[in-house]
Order: sequence, then structure tokens, then C-alpha cells
Amino acid sequence: MSLSVNANNIDIEDPHICKNTLANFPQPIVQPLSSVDALINAVRLHCLDQHKSSVETLSPVLTQPGGLSTAQLTYAYILHSINLNNLADDQSCEAAKLSMAHAANADSVKLAIRAELNYFSFCDVYDENTPHALKRLYELSKVAIDIDSLYLQMTIHNQISYVYYMLDQNQLSAEEGEKALALSKAMQSDDYFIILFNLIDAYLDAGEVELAEQKISLFGKDLSDKSTKWERYLYHYAQSYLAFLRKDYQQVLDIDQAHFQQGSSDSASFVEKLAVFKGISCAELKNMSCVQATIEQYFSQPDWQQINRLTLLELYIKWFSHQQDLPNLSQAQQRYFDVTYQKLIKQQQAAKVLGVAKLNNEIIRLNSEETLKQLAYQNEINRVYLIALLFAGGLLLVFIMAYVLLKRRVKQQVITVKKSNKA
Repeated sequence: MSLSVNANNIDIEDPHICKNTLANFPQPIVQPLSSVDALINAVRLHCLDQHKSSVETLSPVLTQPGGLSTAQLTYAYILHSINLNNLADDQSCEAAKLSMAHAANADSVKLAIRAELNYFSFCDVYDENTPHALKRLYELSKVAIDIDSLYLQMTIHNQISYVYYMLDQNQLSAEEGEKALALSKAMQSDDYFIILFNLIDAYLDAGEVELAEQKISLFGKDLSDKSTKWERYLYHYAQSYLAFLRKDYQQVLDIDQAHFQQGSSDSASFVEKLAVFKGISCAELKNMSCVQATIEQYFSQPDWQQINRLTLLELYIKWFSHQQDLPNLSQAQQRYFDVTYQKLIKQQQAAKVLGVAKLNNEIIRLNSEETLKQLAYQNEINRVYLIALLFAGGLLLVFIMAYVLLKRRVKQQVITVKKSNKA
């Protein structure tokens, strides 16, 4: 029997939409009779980390969105852009732009901010536009504080962390990640493990091995039987990265053998990073046949101008040096030098951006402090009111007791007088 669902049965502004949708719909709607039914199925699949299936379910809805409100359509495009990004699909930016366009008429501040955040995440808006983008993120942070949305505050801090990551400012990225994680814990967010992983990744990229290890330990401790396959994948990825930084190359290979042989991710970026960890580990352990197999499996003939990852270039240098392939070795070394130089230039250019960030961060901090002062003032007023009410209540109780006693005494006196008269 088909289950048709009314639009009110899914709250598209719910910060716990995954948890609540899976609880309300433990099974998919087998024969969806409306666009809302299909949207619910797509949400379920997304929350179960089945991003490709979610895209396939949502695509017909976006083509013929009849029956969806503007707000629901906005959310559908937000969800679509996230799914595409998780699949490393370039169309994620176009979907984010469409979600922003629909959000303009959705009469929902929360959805509008989410759409704009996805635009910042999935479109190439940084480089020359980074100061403007970062300034806008701090403006959105103030709006999120004003509307008292912990979820949006968390998401914005996470996005600012990503901007710093793009600027190779990993320490600042980690600081913003810590703020996002604290908010995630406070609201028991569905995105807790993603936020925690982003923080771990920032610490690992910054070379903060001890801090990363602490957070990885927390990640493992918080995993449960209900944790998704994707969350476990991220945990093992972090373990592999940590082992790589510690130069425990055998552990890298052991983790790869235990957890990454089944092709358990649709993300090309993660697959490439893990392949680099494996290839360099094999090289350090003098297992060059393993290096060759890794390169042949994951990396085609290199397009040097498209390679921006230093560790991948390091892998090529080790391999071409072993092969005594001097032309390719020379190109790999030159590209390594060029990328290193570009990173230095980027860090120098980041000084202007960080000036903007510092100013806006101070504004947000002051706004937050003012909000806290107002809350403290309101709490003090509430406390005084409570004391006054308790005092008034106490007086009222004393008055009532006195009245009852007085009434009883007067009654006794009247009875006494009557007895005296009879006598």
C-alpha cells in the first residue's frame, strides 16, 4: 500500500532533518504520489550517505517540481548541490546558484543563508574575491546570531574554517573548526561527525599531530552501531593520514588493507589522497612494485599544470627517480617548486584577507558579548522577578494563614458569647 505524505510532515528548516526524517520514515515511500513524497525519499537517501541514489531520486522532482512550495524547491536544490558536491560533480555550483535564486522568493531567512553558504562552498568564489566572501560570511554570522540559530552559526563557522583552509591558514581554520564543533555538540547536530572530521583534517594539514590524535580518539569513541558507513570511512581516513604524518608507513598499508580495498567512497578527492599515502608509504618501505601498481591504478599520465598537491608530486618524484626517467623527473621537480612558490605567494596575499577577517571577527565577538550581556541582564531581571514573586507568595500565604486563624478565633469568640448569653 502506498503512503502519501502531506508537505507538513517534513520540516525543511529543521536542523535535525536527517534524524527526524529517518525516525518518521524508517522505510522509503514505495510508490510516491507527490513531489513531496519523492523529496522525503531523497532526504532519506542523503541521510543514509547514498548520495548518488539521492540525486537520481531528486532529479525528476527538480525537472517537474509541481506540488512543491518555493521554500521546498529551494531546499531541494540545496540538498541537490550537497549531494553533487559529495560526488565531486562540477554541477554542484550550478545547483547552489539555483537554490539561491529560489531562496529570494522563499520567505525563509534560514534557507536563504543555507543556499548562500552552499554557493560559497561549491563555487569558485575565492582567490580575488576572498576578502568579499569572508566579509559576507561574517555578516551572515551576525544574522545567524540575531535570529538565534545555533545550526547556522555552526555552519558559518565551519565555512569560515574552510576559507582559512583555502588560504593555507590551517591554524585559523582549526580555531573556527573548534567553534563549529562546540556549537555542534550544544545542539547535538546531525553534522557532528562531519564538523569533527573537518577539524581533524585542519589539525592534520597544520601538522598538529597531538591535537589531531586527540580528536581522532574522540571520533572513534563517539562512533556507534548507528554510525554510517561514510562516518566510519572518514574515521579510518583520519587514522591513515595520522599514521602517514607519524611516518608509520606500515600502519598506513595495514589501514588500507583493512578498510579501503572495497572502494568504499564515491569521493575522488579522498580516493586520491589515500592512494598518495599508500604510494609514498610503499616507496619508503622500498616496495617499488607496490608504488607502480598504485600509480597505474589511480593516476594516469600526469598533466603537470593541473597537479597542485605536493604529496602527489612527491610520489611522482620518488617513482621517476627510481625509474631514472629524467624528463618526467625534471617536470615533477619543477612543478613541485612552482606549487611551493604559489603557496608562499598565497600566504603573503592572505595578509590583506586576514586583516578583513580580524576586523569582522572583532565585530562578531563584540556582538556576541553584547548578546551575552543582554542575556545576563535578562536573567538577572528574571531572578529579581522570581524573588519578588516568591516574597509576594510568602506574604500572601502568611496573610491567608492569619486570616484563617483570625476567622477561627472570631468564630470561637462568637460561640463563647452565645453560651454565656444562654447561661
